[in-house]
Amino acid sequence: MMTLKAINLDLKKISEKRACVNQNNTLLYAYRQRDNNQPTNKMTTQNAAKKLTKAGFTITENNGFIQASKEGCKYVIEYFRNGRSEEITCINVRRPNDNHDSMTDYCAGMWAKNITHAIRLAY
Repeated sequence: MMTLKAINLDLKKISEKRACVNQNNTLLYAYRQRDNNQPTNKMTTQNAAKKLTKAGFTITENNGFIQASKEGCKYVIEYFRNGRSEEITCINVRRPNDNHDSMTDYCAGMWAKNITHAIRLAY
């Protein structure tokens, strides 16, 4: 276990780092805090459509629910528009005949981190 002196040394090396110690000055956890002014790169619906079209997928949209499919591909890619913004959320890759079931908490398919990850999963 690290003592408080060792934590202070680590905090001097890395700015914006926070640490939590217990009563015995033993490190419980340490993390780097994110700067709120740092820009975030969010995928917009237009950029996602461009990337999927470039990969050969055809896109259909229904009230903020977007589905992309490709001939000869076993999976379809689905995602939602995030509220009224143009950002996308809940990127899912599933088989076309496998559907979600809210009554049994069944989520069909796999969740992807981003569109590139979804395209890789779909092949």
